[in-house]
Amino acid sequence: MDRSKPDVRLIHFNDIYHISPQFPNAHIPGGAARFVTLVNEYRNGEQYDGAPELVTVFSGDAFNPSLESSVTKGKHMIDFMNSDHIGVDVAVYGNHDFDFGVEQLKYLKRQCDFPWMIANVLHDGVPIAEGVEYVIKEVSGIKMGFVGLVEQEWLETINSLPQDLVYKPYVNVAMDIAPRLRQEEHCDLVIALTHMREPNDIKLAHAVPEGTFDLILGGHDHFYSHKVANNVDVVCSGTDFRQLSYIEGSLDPNSRRWSWNIVRRDLTKDIAEDERTQDLVESISGYMNRQLDKVIGWTDVSLDATFETVRSRESNLGNFVADILRVWYEADVSLVAGGTLRSDTVYPPGPIRMKDIVLTFPFEDPCVVISVSGKELLDALENGVSKLPALEGRFLQVSGIKYTFCLEKSPRIQSVEVDGMPLNLERMYTCATRGYMMHGKDGFESLMVPPDRQIVDDEQGLLLVQMLRMWFLSMKLFNKWHEQKQSNGFEVSSGVSSWKTKLKNLISDKLHHRDLTVKERDELMREKDMLMEQKVLEIWQNGQAAHGRNRTDSGTHGISPELEGRIVRVDSHGRAINE
Repeated sequence: MDRSKPDVRLIHFNDIYHISPQFPNAHIPGGAARFVTLVNEYRNGEQYDGAPELVTVFSGDAFNPSLESSVTKGKHMIDFMNSDHIGVDVAVYGNHDFDFGVEQLKYLKRQCDFPWMIANVLHDGVPIAEGVEYVIKEVSGIKMGFVGLVEQEWLETINSLPQDLVYKPYVNVAMDIAPRLRQEEHCDLVIALTHMREPNDIKLAHAVPEGTFDLILGGHDHFYSHKVANNVDVVCSGTDFRQLSYIEGSLDPNSRRWSWNIVRRDLTKDIAEDERTQDLVESISGYMNRQLDKVIGWTDVSLDATFETVRSRESNLGNFVADILRVWYEADVSLVAGGTLRSDTVYPPGPIRMKDIVLTFPFEDPCVVISVSGKELLDALENGVSKLPALEGRFLQVSGIKYTFCLEKSPRIQSVEVDGMPLNLERMYTCATRGYMMHGKDGFESLMVPPDRQIVDDEQGLLLVQMLRMWFLSMKLFNKWHEQKQSNGFEVSSGVSSWKTKLKNLISDKLHHRDLTVKERDELMREKDMLMEQKVLEIWQNGQAAHGRNRTDSGTHGISPELEGRIVRVDSHGRAINE
């Protein structure tokens, strides 16, 4: 064997959501077309003549969330991953691949020309969603075994999973399958392909005997990382077509040990976009952009939706959304998990477009209203801060509530006020939230109330994206009909609570008003119909999206939400910590 060349070559990537660069002018814009260019360089470049065939592996999360997937339910991503473009050889399921339900995932899986693995989550005695436990691939005389493993934590966050699934600890399953691959299947190389947080990948490396795995390639975290644990290289390869890992492995013929050369590649601006792939991107993106690039509102301030903020502290956008949810249902309080906000960005002052809302709130479970005791509400707040400082989606943005917490104490929640009064543990409160939280996902067991305490259940509730669109449109109509322009816009802290009553009156009083044009009357009728719909995307597809317009002065459906001290972190002495 030529020792100047590696024995195996791999590309690893994970957590891809947006086919177009989200920040095209950034140094690392990414994008599917650049990604394919780089893959083709490693697959077909002259410098790799005579080298082993490239094996491309993926660590989960492709089918959601994104603007495109909110319409295609993930189907658009298949062409990119199949052999005509990226050419994935083997993949493991990620949590967001289940967002549209198991049946939809089965449908998507059947369209792929590569296998999907998940060894430790079973339904009806077999891997869920027609996955497989492991895959064996032989390249250039090297027999490679891949095991697909996932963590239990993210299973708790998925509303669409069957109740009778069986989760097996990933360490136990690894100890069962990996030795079989070596001893019975005679694999030269065994790789764990995972969708787990990095600490769990590290735990896996330490929990199994040295030599169980030659490499652990992970997903779920949205950063690039390469560490060594128990003499095993553990790699997470970034996110969103912005990074990949190129890996060369050499097998020592005497010790049978592998040595690795792992190269991080950032998808920088100087990498050309593959023309065929870019044509595919444009064919998918063109229609979406035309439909959803319409301005529906305006913000006078930056809106913070970054994971670092919404999953650890108060966010002005979190305040705005929580207020809309609470006021819409006239609830005492509202709870919005930070993981509800998915765009991981800061929106600058300026126009707000429909695609901004859909990208930020892509999930399809409706909002609900439940009756909870003060004790249950306290337990939910405690769960929200239980994983800090880890940036978990369970951290709560709130409305109608002020709470303080301390990471150095147990319990962490130190004080809670509802409408300015101390929380009464015996009192019942109405709480507006998302359906997945009412079903106990992400640790919110205290919100799993019986049917007689479900005031608005998930068959009746609206999508959050519908509420937001309706709010912005109502502001436009309200301003137009009443010609009452406010120089500072509609601030969440003072403006949200009154708009809904005014809008109800407008709808009833103005629907047949003689001054309304046919177009305006039709627009209002469509918005009334929206209240009965559960899937706002069907409305967009039928051409019923609102026609937003650029703001012409400071009073046109603008917002300026602020930080109000609703969520305060304190030290062990009770002093506020400024973050």
